[in-house]
Amino acid sequence: MFIASHSEYLINQHNTNDLILILTRNNQGKIEVKKYEEKNIIPYCSCAENRYKAFNIPNIEFFNELYGYIYERAGNVETFISSNNINLPIEFQKYTQLCNWKNSKDGKTYQYTPITYMRHEIHHPENRQNPIIHDNIEFLKGAIDFLIYLIKTTGI
Repeated sequence: MFIASHSEYLINQHNTNDLILILTRNNQGKIEVKKYEEKNIIPYCSCAENRYKAFNIPNIEFFNELYGYIYERAGNVETFISSNNINLPIEFQKYTQLCNWKNSKDGKTYQYTPITYMRHEIHHPENRQNPIIHDNIEFLKGAIDFLIYLIKTTGI
């Protein structure tokens, strides 16, 4: 049995075929146990993914894992979307519109989707020349749901 107090390293090492139970407290204050039967989105056990599933709390770690999973299999998100002719629901279309990212090293401005912009923002905190978007929880949740949609829709 793993509980929240265990190291994320230990949780990430467990077999993805193991049973996952989620303990929550309902509106009446009673503890409920739910069996989580949905297959993992990424093919390894991820504490960040389990936290997202259990508590519906968006987190940068899960965003990074999803982005990295797509990048390892298909290259950058912009090319992946355009080369697969993915028909996106309206709520996800804003994540494909290009926005400007200023690179602090070469001083040039590049155009990226908000997904890649957010990835760069997280991985390059020294670059303070761009507005911060990953602190917006609703936007982060939408970006995570968008990446999940891409993975499930294309089967990568």
